[in-house]
Amino acid sequence: LYVIGDEAETFWCFKGIMDRMGKNFGKDQSAMHSQLHQLSELIKIADKGFYDFLQEKDGLNMLFCYRWILVHFKREFSFLPR
Repeated sequence: LYVIGDEAETFWCFKGIMDRMGKNFGKDQSAMHSQLHQLSELIKIADKGFYDFLQEKDGLNMLFCYRWILVHFKREFSFLPR
């Protein structure tokens, strides 16, 4: 609300975000695991050296990225007021 400034627009923005991210909060976490797998596959294509490093360190489950994807990086960047 602070950033958008309009209550109705803020509501619809929030609804859109929740429609898009709602599956991330499912009990079986299937959507989250699917996204983590996709991220691993992207890294395999984009940076094979990093992928090999993660494989060596048993990090291909990508669980270190869980929070990033869960909240779509919302907590990872500082808030910049308009």
